Amino acid sequence: MGKTGRRILAAVVFIVAIIVAWWLIGAVFHLLWFVVKAFLAVIIALVLVGVVLVAIRRRS
Repeated sequence: MGKTGRRILAAVVFIVAIIVAWWLIGAVFHLLWFVVKAFLAVIIALVLVGVVLVAIRRRS
C-alpha cells in the first residue's frame, strides 16, 4: 500500500473513530441524565412523603 492508500485508510479510520466516540459520549450522557432524573425523582418523592407524614402527625 502506497502513501496515498495509507492516508485514505487513516482518514477513513479517523472518521469512523469520531463517529464511534460521538455515539459513546451520547450514550454515556444519556445514561447519566437518566441517573440524575431518577435521583431527583427519589428526592422529590421523599420530600412529598415527609410533607404528608408531617401533615398526618399534626392532625392527630
